[in-house]
Amino acid sequence: MYSLWCYNHILSKGSLLKRNIKPSITKGLVIDAGNSGSRIHIYTWKPRYFKTNTPSISYPLGNEQWSTKITPAISSLSIDLTFDKISAHLLPLIQYAMKVMTGPLKDRYSDIPIYFYATSGMRELDSRRRDRIVAYVRRFLSNKALSPFYFQDDFARILSGNNVYILSHLYHTS
Repeated sequence: MYSLWCYNHILSKGSLLKRNIKPSITKGLVIDAGNSGSRIHIYTWKPRYFKTNTPSISYPLGNEQWSTKITPAISSLSIDLTFDKISAHLLPLIQYAMKVMTGPLKDRYSDIPIYFYATSGMRELDSRRRDRIVAYVRRFLSNKALSPFYFQDDFARILSGNNVYILSHLYHTS
């Protein structure tokens, strides 16, 4: 589902330049915060050096060995919500990514983008709780002591039901 989202939002020429993602970076992380739990997916792609204004399309590749899931859903943490609860939820995902991406990648963590996309469970929360969770997620992912990966606040968002449906449909039919 997120492969096409990654391509459109991470890998496009304008996005790379705007977000200061180096063309030589060939990995990206997506935290998929669904209604049954949170998953981290590690994607890889070819280096993005553009010689024309309209580059050929290439899609990120996932690998089952490069994904893991934790429960419960992050939206379930909205009662008595604290930054520590969100940190405890996200930290195992970050640790997993760091464990999988070893060797020379360790020196590139600060260049590898990490995105957080929440779906239905978060959309069901009232706006105050939803905004608070996203604020804590942004705080966590911005803290280099907790998450060494490249993050900007707009990398964390709640996807609309339409976006999830379209992306899911495209993913399963491509």
